[in-house]
Amino acid sequence: EEEQRLQAALALLETQRFLLGESVFESVVGPIRARLSALQRVATTDQQVVKQVSVLFVDLVGSTELGRQLDPEELSTLVDGALLRFTAVVDAHFGKVLQYAGDSVLAAFGVEAVQEDDAERAVRCGLAILDEARAMAREVQARHRLPGLDVRIGVHTGTVLLGGGVDAEATIRGHAVNVAARMEQTAPAGTLRISDSTYLHVRGVFDVDAQPPLHVKGLQEPVITYLVRSVKARSFRVAARGVEDIETRMIGR
Repeated sequence: EEEQRLQAALALLETQRFLLGESVFESVVGPIRARLSALQRVATTDQQVVKQVSVLFVDLVGSTELGRQLDPEELSTLVDGALLRFTAVVDAHFGKVLQYAGDSVLAAFGVEAVQEDDAERAVRCGLAILDEARAMAREVQARHRLPGLDVRIGVHTGTVLLGGGVDAEATIRGHAVNVAARMEQTAPAGTLRISDSTYLHVRGVFDVDAQPPLHVKGLQEPVITYLVRSVKARSFRVAARGVEDIETRMIGR
């Protein structure tokens, strides 16, 4: 209601603009426009939605050690360049980068519109980022004569709350985010770790190595995880719906 009243006041003042004069008009409508802008930001902040997404965490490994040997400006250029390149890979796989924190990236697949291959695109994106990181490591070695630059990546598929808070467009909350972070934190350097939840969506598409059960804070049962090695030469999909290992043929399709 307040927004409607302010809009009506603006419309009325607009009709009196010539009589008031430009300077008086701007001094009167300035506070009204500011209040309208504040109300619209609050409305945007309040928009929240619950979705199933595939969360991807990427973290640079070795940047701290490089920082001891590079000037701050050189390190900043290196890290910013890496984040931009990783972001480009995420965009190419139709994901969305939501947050940057130091030398890490948080992205999600399924934010704009949920697709059945969100999990697969997240994993493919992770493998592509590993390739990009290896290329970067070669560049750093050639330019600075310094080894050690690498990445860790984790992916988990689960339900999250998107939107709300002070940074509405980039807000993502839920235990799925914590699990994805745990996947990344425990992945060996240069590898991509996925949870069993993600694996159920991509079975038959990637070559993976099963890992020992992993304990995650907040979960009573350990999580089964996999390290993804590559895309299968001839991938085939395994149905992710219904009861595992039980399939019935479809009729009329």
